[in-house]
Amino acid sequence: MAPFSLASPARPSRRRSLRAVVARATVSAVAFGALLSVTGGDPVVEPRTTPVADTGSTFRVGTYNVLGNSHTTATGNKPGWASGATRTGWALKLIGDARLSVVGLQEFEPEQYDRFREVGADTYAIYPGLGHPERPIRGLANSIIWRRDTWKMIEGKTMNVPYFKGALWPMPYVLLENRKTGERAWFYNSHNPADARGPAEQYRQQGFTMEADLTKRLQKATPGIQVFLLGDKNAKENYICPVSRQVPGVRSANNARVEDGVCKTPERLWIDWISGTSGMTFSNFTPVRTELAQKTSDHPLFWADATLKSASAPVAPAAPAANAVVIAVEGLRSQSLRSAGTATPTIRRMFARGAGTWDGRTTYERTTNLPNVVSMLTGRAVSTGSGGHGVTRPGVASTVHKAAGRYVSSVFDIVHNNGLATALFTSRSELRMVDTSWNGTNGGADPYGADDGRDKIDVFRLGAGDTAVTDAAVSRLATGRRGLTVVHLSGPDRVGQRYGFSSERYQAALRTLDGRVSRILGAIGRNSATAGKTRVILTGTHGGSGRTHSDPSVQGNFKVPFVVTGPEVPAGVSLYSLNADLASPGDERVAYSATKQPFRNAYASQLVTEALGLPDVPGTTLTRGRTVTALR
Repeated sequence: MAPFSLASPARPSRRRSLRAVVARATVSAVAFGALLSVTGGDPVVEPRTTPVADTGSTFRVGTYNVLGNSHTTATGNKPGWASGATRTGWALKLIGDARLSVVGLQEFEPEQYDRFREVGADTYAIYPGLGHPERPIRGLANSIIWRRDTWKMIEGKTMNVPYFKGALWPMPYVLLENRKTGERAWFYNSHNPADARGPAEQYRQQGFTMEADLTKRLQKATPGIQVFLLGDKNAKENYICPVSRQVPGVRSANNARVEDGVCKTPERLWIDWISGTSGMTFSNFTPVRTELAQKTSDHPLFWADATLKSASAPVAPAAPAANAVVIAVEGLRSQSLRSAGTATPTIRRMFARGAGTWDGRTTYERTTNLPNVVSMLTGRAVSTGSGGHGVTRPGVASTVHKAAGRYVSSVFDIVHNNGLATALFTSRSELRMVDTSWNGTNGGADPYGADDGRDKIDVFRLGAGDTAVTDAAVSRLATGRRGLTVVHLSGPDRVGQRYGFSSERYQAALRTLDGRVSRILGAIGRNSATAGKTRVILTGTHGGSGRTHSDPSVQGNFKVPFVVTGPEVPAGVSLYSLNADLASPGDERVAYSATKQPFRNAYASQLVTEALGLPDVPGTTLTRGRTVTALR
């Protein structure tokens, strides 16, 4: 390919202010790619329709910390250096002269992006650029660029990774397809924190574990497609050794790797890395330290030639479930439901045929309905001090966003923005807040492909009671629409608060609940579009004790069941056995600070996105740094 030149045709030289760039990015996603979100949802990848050429692809891949513009201003730590805009022109020349095909950039700031759009955007596509809906500047900082004439993007996503003092920054990964050979590869790019603002080893290691977990998920979801790991890791052996141990076969372009349990590294190591999975080979690893490179950044430009192993035919990923249904039940007390035994045969069969636990937990802060429902939809804690949604009780604010002080994404955002149907059925008027928060006025913009609008909940029905709610849900499920249906049932709680959560009336309410669950499952099974293609999640928004459920320190209130059934979910196993990062808490109430967390009802959103093959909800806090799954 021809090297990039600053004399190449460029976009009109119209400089935008930082404010204008950010404002423009906030209202719409960049045209070249759809932004997806955080931490670990399996990719949605359409299988190839044409064979892959029977020769491996060889191309040049690089990583470059371009030294952010803020470092070289009058108040920065390198005030004598050229501006970010000037250095971006030099960086593009270095990248073009080296004939790099794909490059991970770090410390890429708005002024540098502005210059890139003027002189580089005709040659290179970029992701995410300023396209992140919640954190445009942070998303921009670690963008990936690739030659437009060589690659096209199939999928683009970000994963929230701890940066300075644990603050979360979105790190991108993209699936690119070679326009000539049809070969595909994933490219992940990250900047992990240095110790410049205090000891950061714990945050680096958290990020490296997340990187390894992501690599394994991508390998599982898209078998045969290799994963490149790029970036300024701010670590040497402490990066490559743990990642290579967690993902067998990973090795770096300068041949650092783990063999027979021993980490082997070359004599000279850097903190900038080009690595990849076992289905590729590297050659010609080169740090560029020319005079121009030393004026451009305090890091060399690193590159290597990578060859993907040949593949004569495409490998299609496993298809995601066609549908996801969440049955959220108020006052679903684990002890009482478990002891009900054969009186609740449908729910018992769900536990026998799926993955579940009787030792689930509500949010730590609240054992009341609305806060837990919002946590289940957003994956967030309640307290705003820890990045939570702020909905502590009904009436605290008109929308979730006002309670949180910022826009809060929900699982309805992710499902709806990806063109799938959404519905919520309830008899509790307090859940009007959910509909209002994500309606046509208060819902966020759609940054994914075709614009599906701001109203994230296609159907919201407030019924007179659980019978009406179940009837409406069954009618909806009978249509076979693919997407997410949330059914919120309140009967057990109403009875428990009136007669007691250990009363005979409550036991009767559980039997009635079982019948309603049976009707919902029956509706799924009768439609060929959803039968055998639907992941069902059943859990409690809270439990109950005596005639109340409001005290979060009472075990009967915070202990809830959680069960998942459907395609690919193993039968009769504990959810804890599928999630090594979690631990059954027994009778204990476990705070968010504990290393080993219990399985919380708020993990429902991540299991929905897993079921539908979608990214996780942006801004989730309760699954930060870990993957929660219902699959082996």
